Amino acid sequence: MPAFADELSDEQIAQIATFVMNKYGNPAVKVDAARVKTLRAGGDNQGDGLGYALIGGVVVVLIVMLLLVRRCRRRRAR
Repeated sequence: MPAFADELSDEQIAQIATFVMNKYGNPAVKVDAARVKTLRAGGDNQGDGLGYALIGGVVVVLIVMLLLVRRCRRRRAR
């Protein structure tokens, strides 16, 4: 799997993590870029599940991107 850490900014990942937490977890959670920066640097996860939301959000974005690329390639092949 290619590296993607430099593809998304801390703010973008914070927005994705906030969306995932609001949609599938705790709607009161708001993830900010400073929290993402701490988690990326290997900082304390505090057991709040944001690390998992961060990972989950990035995985969801990557899956959607891969599906869109695959779909575009299939359309071009026709």
